[in-house]
Amino acid sequence: MYGGGVCMYIHKDTKFIIRTDLNHVSFETVWVEIIFERAKSVLVGTIYRPPEQSGFYDTLDGCLAGVGEVETILIGDWNTDMQRKNAPVFKSFSGFCDLHSFSQLITQHPGMISGKGVIACGLSDHYMIFCTRKKLKQRAGCHKTVTSRDLKTYSSEAFNLELESLDWSEELSGTQVEETWLGFKTKFSTVLNNMAPLRTTRVKNRAEPWMHSDILTTMKTRDKKCSEFHKSQSMLTKSTSSELQAHVTELKLQRNRLRNDVNSMIKTAKKNFINEKLRLQFSNINIKTDNTLITDKLDVANYLNIFFTNIATTLVNKLPSHSGHFGVEHILAYYNNLGANLSCDKMASSVIKKVNQRTRFLYRISSLVNKNTLKTLAGALIQGYYDYACTSWYQSTSKALKTKLQTSQNKLVRLLLDLTSRTHLTPAHFDNLGWLRVDDRVQQLAMGLVYKIHYTTKVPMYMSKYFPKVNEYHDHNTRGSSTNHVKPRFGSKQGLNTFRNYATSMWNALPTAVKECESLLTFKTSLKEHLRETAIRNWPL
Repeated sequence: MYGGGVCMYIHKDTKFIIRTDLNHVSFETVWVEIIFERAKSVLVGTIYRPPEQSGFYDTLDGCLAGVGEVETILIGDWNTDMQRKNAPVFKSFSGFCDLHSFSQLITQHPGMISGKGVIACGLSDHYMIFCTRKKLKQRAGCHKTVTSRDLKTYSSEAFNLELESLDWSEELSGTQVEETWLGFKTKFSTVLNNMAPLRTTRVKNRAEPWMHSDILTTMKTRDKKCSEFHKSQSMLTKSTSSELQAHVTELKLQRNRLRNDVNSMIKTAKKNFINEKLRLQFSNINIKTDNTLITDKLDVANYLNIFFTNIATTLVNKLPSHSGHFGVEHILAYYNNLGANLSCDKMASSVIKKVNQRTRFLYRISSLVNKNTLKTLAGALIQGYYDYACTSWYQSTSKALKTKLQTSQNKLVRLLLDLTSRTHLTPAHFDNLGWLRVDDRVQQLAMGLVYKIHYTTKVPMYMSKYFPKVNEYHDHNTRGSSTNHVKPRFGSKQGLNTFRNYATSMWNALPTAVKECESLLTFKTSLKEHLRETAIRNWPL
């Protein structure tokens, strides 16, 4: 009717929808929407334009009016000379492409094409031009099943005898092609299924959520090159050919290059996956409570406000009830990390273990997140273990465990600054992170508490009684009478490790200018600067 025709072959395993709503009586066309799992569909149109047909592109524009936002690929013979720029047909073609943002798939999108070429074919007076579009990257986080024939009991002789025993007279004398083909297919498939039944086999696959098809393809190529390299290497031991040696060297280079490519692709995929998860989590914060999902930002803020306001009462209500009498067993159960000689080595060992575990975790994910995120994670996951009740247990810890505590912090500093394990740390490294060493951090927290005792009433009353001021103890007018505290006296060495004793000594040793700061914030800033300068002077070489 139009001097030509179109057809489209689609694989039987491909999911598709024939879009007859896009057809038009003015030209030959086939429209198919290909359906992908976990990805957007693709609309493919095969169109033929007769050489002398006018108004073709206007009609085609009307067909695409109801397509919407979907990837569309148009193929076929449109009989448009691309060299004649001033021809009306080319101008109509150019305007149509600009209107719908169409572009040449092979030349302008080479990253989407894995193959292209020309096929000599006798079905038409034109050779067929083809291109292979890359499949969308799909997550390979599931196992696959492969269907195959079970050939354990198969015998070609028995198969031929079984076929010869059948009656083929109807198929040999049939005049209807479809009926003859269906009859032959039914008989042949019955014999084949009896001799070699179908079986399904599960093929294990990489189940990580960041794995996709491109990584798996590169991994298969890498494994193939590794196999070729090992075979050639075994042949090289039996031969001294220079060509074979050069071939083995080239295979080794290709294997190493592919191995590095796979590692790089996996790291990039992990990083993109985690960053996307973090972006979605931070942008869509919701809370589920009592089987109700709260998504509104204001409702989420109100819920968190109520939760943290009542958290103390909630925790107290969850405490187990007691009989009113605490024996030795109860005391030891609550204070099992406190030794008989006021040693807190068990507590320090527990802190070191937990810090090292989380540091190893940060090492594993260090290539997937940026340095600011890594520092935030370190503060959230690790710093709390150093700070938790450190003013109670740190001074009573043995010197060996104090060294291990500092070593664990040094590992964390090297990780955050991307340093080698043998790099000698200096005060500049800690200043870069805004951190203090473990012992200085303990002193900073202890002095913050003493400042509150000295200048405010935001502490329990008994704490103030344990830290009497010098000018309240006697009337002598000394340099530190207005800012210093009276140092306690103990009859044994165990009392030297108490918070009352060492905190008083640390406070009295501070410069007067630091102790006389007017606000807690100013005091903390001045104290940190003082500790930093002291650490520089006393830094171990």
